[in-house]
Amino acid sequence: MAESLRDKLAKNTAAAPQARAAQTFTTTPTGGSTDRERSADRNNSRTTVYLSPDLRRRLKIAAANTDRTMNDILIEATETWLSAHDDT
Repeated sequence: MAESLRDKLAKNTAAAPQARAAQTFTTTPTGGSTDRERSADRNNSRTTVYLSPDLRRRLKIAAANTDRTMNDILIEATETWLSAHDDT
């Protein structure tokens, strides 16, 4: 049976803060490389996106439920949108 979001959050908050941070940055999401590996790539750049609290919460829940990072979901959504609106 799939682990509920409540169970995931409870388990995550029970861990020591350093362990949670380590897990956050070392878990390999679906797609291969970690956020740390992507940020080390000199071809990538950082972009700030302002989200409403509700949209950010929904994105965070979706990421937790799919074992992906918020960054991966935003990249996928951006690529999908750009493909649909590609004028070239």
